[in-house]
Amino acid sequence: METKKTIGNEQIDEAICPLCGGDNRCGYLANPHAGTCWCVHDFPKEIVERVPEHLKGKACICPECVERFKAGKR
Repeated sequence: METKKTIGNEQIDEAICPLCGGDNRCGYLANPHAGTCWCVHDFPKEIVERVPEHLKGKACICPECVERFKAGKR
């Protein structure tokens, strides 16, 4: 499945975490028919503030970044 999309003149890869650049393991991308992803459960909304403005709402944050955030290793 193609995970890259062009927004303006920028190409965004929806499978890449906007915080660390790693695989975000998005469940929606892996199986669009499943209708769910790991991030809909126990996801701290405050971490979104760390995403660069131009990437907000374009790609999911990975579980490792979420766990580091929760553990206070911000």
